[in-house]
Amino acid sequence: MRALHKIAKELNEDGYLRAAEFVRKNAGFMGAFAEFALEDIKIPYATSRIERLMGEASKRCRRRRMHWSTQGLKGILTIAFTRYADKSLCEDFKKACIHNETIQWKGYSTTLSCK
Repeated sequence: MRALHKIAKELNEDGYLRAAEFVRKNAGFMGAFAEFALEDIKIPYATSRIERLMGEASKRCRRRRMHWSTQGLKGILTIAFTRYADKSLCEDFKKACIHNETIQWKGYSTTLSCK
């Protein structure tokens, strides 16, 4: 921990204020990660897929001027998450329900991409 705080101090002195603040705020997490690694506890290094899914959910929930019912939000998130989790199921859904047509609603148009 002292080494991380030293790095944060050096970053701060060199003018990297945001980087210094990041190291200072997250030093405890970095230390915990190192301790787990020493005890041979496996922690995934990249959570980008999970973060992408949570970003997708957040984007759908926070759209301005959009008011989702519980059932509607569950439906749209199911479609969005299926795109990431099971591409073949997404393609089957697209062929059965969408027919590769452009979806138009209130001046907006979109297509369902399973990529």
